[in-house]
Amino acid sequence: MPLGEIDEGTVVYLLAKPVPRWIVVAAKALSAVAIAILLTGASAAVAGIIDMVPAGSDGVSATLAQVVAMVVGSACYVSLFLALSLFTRRALVIGIGYMLVWEGALSSLLAGIANLSIRQYALGAATAIYKLPNQETRLSAETSFILAVVLVVVALVVATWKLMRFELPGGSD
Repeated sequence: MPLGEIDEGTVVYLLAKPVPRWIVVAAKALSAVAIAILLTGASAAVAGIIDMVPAGSDGVSATLAQVVAMVVGSACYVSLFLALSLFTRRALVIGIGYMLVWEGALSSLLAGIANLSIRQYALGAATAIYKLPNQETRLSAETSFILAVVLVVVALVVATWKLMRFELPGGSD
């Protein structure tokens, strides 16, 4: 539950129901991931169809690789920031800072950071389909998929743990 829902009081209606917290987190994550994948994946597919598909089978492979990268990246970012939103009201600011500093600068300069970079997970996943010419991928496709799954699972477990410790206001003592 993002802290905005807690501040607005809408979380009370959801958490007052006898629904396990992991189901609440899973439903929220699933809906957010589905929307993110639909928007980013569709955008990458349309751009690829317009730009790369006329190049033939190589263009189709490149387009598919970009769509896979968007799907992996979207699932990771949504999961991470869903968990982060339960801990701070500044999840958006922290997310932008993370993307600019960690993903933008540090992960491309320092090879050891690649294991902790969602950008590298997405690029590595894309290399499973197509060798990206202008991208420096530091992780193999297998490692990228494994680390992406680990990130999503850990983020959702942490979000569930945090939500289980949330107490509704006005409860009995």
